[in-house]
Amino acid sequence: MLPILTSPAASSPAPAPSTAPNSLRLLSLSLSPLPARSSLVELGQTKVLATLHGPHRGDPELGFSDEGRVNVFFKFAAGAAREPRLTAAGAPAAAPAARMDPATEVPLAASVREALLPSLLSPFLKKQQLDLHLLCLCDDAGLLPASLLACSLLLAAAGFPLTDLTASIQVAVHASPPLYVLDPTAAEAAAAACVCTAAYLPSLGEFSHFEADGPLPAAAEAKVRRLVAEAAGKQGEMLRACLEGRAGGGDRRASFDGGE
Repeated sequence: MLPILTSPAASSPAPAPSTAPNSLRLLSLSLSPLPARSSLVELGQTKVLATLHGPHRGDPELGFSDEGRVNVFFKFAAGAAREPRLTAAGAPAAAPAARMDPATEVPLAASVREALLPSLLSPFLKKQQLDLHLLCLCDDAGLLPASLLACSLLLAAAGFPLTDLTASIQVAVHASPPLYVLDPTAAEAAAAACVCTAAYLPSLGEFSHFEADGPLPAAAEAKVRRLVAEAAGKQGEMLRACLEGRAGGGDRRASFDGGE
């Protein structure tokens, strides 16, 4: 059972939407007691729980791999919904929260696996398979980043060899006037012309995943990549701090408010 510890930052109301490119939402990381088999990432109001199963004998239906295989499965929790938007007075809007689309579960799991693989030293599995199960408890944008952070943190805490920890950031791009919003909420993402999602290996200085859901000129993409690299460094520091706290004994929950 994953321990959930409260803190003033984690229990305070969600911060107002920000248009500052260098502003990040509150990020909280939690690990289950040793041996680590689950992690919880809270990215603003987005919450993703990751659980680790294996290694175990390979499933023939998933294909044989001499170097082993990592499988990723993603599900929305029963009743999972986007956080309702708040009125100016801070009360929930009258409109009901939008339900999550189960059709996005398989593509999202595939994106997580694709972005995670470059950080894995897969030969250590020795023809076995490792399963990562992701459960979305709440979605206010940033599902792929939250999922990647949860998986990378969990694999490192469980002792599996990695080339680097995987950080992940979304950037909402507004065309006119040009504006770049790091780590947007669902409302901020919906108002943008394009939303980019990137996975970055901060110690190696390499991207393991980059996607854009709209038109993105070359100059805008270069700007997005620079912003991601800078923000990913902060995430990498927090992931390492969480793991170092675990090495010191006891449960670990870390929180980081990236607002500047």
